[in-house]
Amino acid sequence: MSMGSICLTILRPGLCAGLLAASGGFCGLRAEVPLVQATVFKRDILPVLEQACIGCHGPRKARGGLRLDSREAAMAGGDSGSQAISVNRPEASEVLRRIKLPRDHDDAMPPQNKPGLAPGEIAAMQVWIAAGAPWR
Repeated sequence: MSMGSICLTILRPGLCAGLLAASGGFCGLRAEVPLVQATVFKRDILPVLEQACIGCHGPRKARGGLRLDSREAAMAGGDSGSQAISVNRPEASEVLRRIKLPRDHDDAMPPQNKPGLAPGEIAAMQVWIAAGAPWR
């Protein structure tokens, strides 16, 4: 897994330790922590989903036919036909592709009128999906 030149220690110090452990060698460090334990859904993922996604992809509104307020709904995907979250395959997950797009791209998420995700939040989503996207 490559995180580029982003220094996650500055962005989210608590998350950095988990990402270092999960990557099994990011920045030359190694740790023996299972990937699932490295990213904590309630602490690192759910707040991002609630703040950036569920307003438009939740129980009140499901733009593009996509809901991200439960694992079952997220795995079902939306109208695009692409898998929103491809368990254990972040590179095939439409959600991750869209949050990584340039902010001015038509398919970028969240939409241009809302702030994009921070690099540390994107990295956390990538690790979470790679870990099987546990919803607990």
